[in-house]
Amino acid sequence: RVLEKAGKNRIELEKVIQQYNQNAADSLKLKASYFLIANMDIHSSVDYYWADSAGKRIPYNEMDYPDFVTAVKAFEEIKPKYENLKPVPITYKDMDTIKADFLIKNIENAFDVWKRPQSKNVSFTDFCNYILPYRVGSEPLQEWRTTYREKFGWIQDSIKTENTEETLNYFAKDFRSWFVNTWDLEQRKEPLPHLGPIQLLNRKKGNCDDISNLMTYILRSQGYCASVESVPFWATSTGTHFFNSTFSSEGKLIPFDVSTANVKIDNFSREPSKVIRITYALQPNALANLIPVEQIPPGFMHKKNYIDVTSKYWQTSSLETPLFPIKTKPAV
Repeated sequence: RVLEKAGKNRIELEKVIQQYNQNAADSLKLKASYFLIANMDIHSSVDYYWADSAGKRIPYNEMDYPDFVTAVKAFEEIKPKYENLKPVPITYKDMDTIKADFLIKNIENAFDVWKRPQSKNVSFTDFCNYILPYRVGSEPLQEWRTTYREKFGWIQDSIKTENTEETLNYFAKDFRSWFVNTWDLEQRKEPLPHLGPIQLLNRKKGNCDDISNLMTYILRSQGYCASVESVPFWATSTGTHFFNSTFSSEGKLIPFDVSTANVKIDNFSREPSKVIRITYALQPNALANLIPVEQIPPGFMHKKNYIDVTSKYWQTSSLETPLFPIKTKPAV
């Protein structure tokens, strides 16, 4: 289905399948490629570029510079050369643009870290869902695994005798030493809902959803399962929240938030209306896969790849109620 929809880019996706279809020893990698490709059509990148007053794209890309300070300085030098520069949002689908080399490199790197001690009890299903994916949300596609694997490889020397919960404290301490949480301090002005993984390292700042994305990249790069959890709305107050979850070596869910003092989340201080887990795979029970998206109010329920995990965090109950009054026959 996805190959047929991929059009001209089909050849790139088929290269990945051919790569792992030649050797029986690569059977799991072949299945992993099927998993990524089969769920690829629901994923896109939201990015932007700068254009002049005539709408012509100017030759500037933040990612061409070694760090954010240098990129900003270069942009300030370019600005006087053009009139009325403005950011132009763009969206591109993974299945239309992703290249075979990118996907193969992602699969190889993911399988390499799956061999590490902290991943020894991770099933292939959990590996596919929580280590293998090349993206987290709608961020610009960037090859991140090699960079993250090397930058945060120090953790392997620090955790030889530590369990996962204790390891999270190392990640949190490191995070606080170089990354600034911009929640309630500033808002991004450019049309970029999610920073790319390399942008996060270069900018060294972001809000809570950026932080949860960052931690997902970091943990997955080191062979830990990781997912983004979200409270779309609090039940008794305003606001939303993003945090992470991982698993202990025994498979126990460990929710955590490196922006808080306790790191590990034992309970919420207020009631969540819902807690959802963002996944790479399409989820058949997500509302957008059951009815037309036009019938769904704006918000997280437009997504086709989330799981309702509220019951793992808060006591829940199921209620049944008719949508319309039940008409009864008049008494004779």
